[in-house]
Amino acid sequence: MLPRLVIVGGGPIGLEMAVAAVQSQQWEVTLVERGSELCANVVAWEHVQLFSAWALNTSDAGRAALLASGVGVPDGTDYPTGREFLDRYLRPLGAYVAGRCRILLD
Repeated sequence: MLPRLVIVGGGPIGLEMAVAAVQSQQWEVTLVERGSELCANVVAWEHVQLFSAWALNTSDAGRAALLASGVGVPDGTDYPTGREFLDRYLRPLGAYVAGRCRILLD
């Protein structure tokens, strides 16, 4: 039996933590988000362009998860909007962890 890990907050950082924990295969992961979907807070500012490029908003673990899922990795030099961040990175990561850990939404 694996030790349990509960991650409180399913925003970008919590989601990245869940990806890393799932990939390590050393934890039984539960991800808790108070919104109706993972990264729900990003929806509120999806119209805003991020002030940092993809390379600074993605992790090695996240990029590996996208590749393992057959999803293209965003170009590291572009500056995404919140909507692009959701659609091209965060939601695919959410789909990656969905089958590998327990997710509790509000």
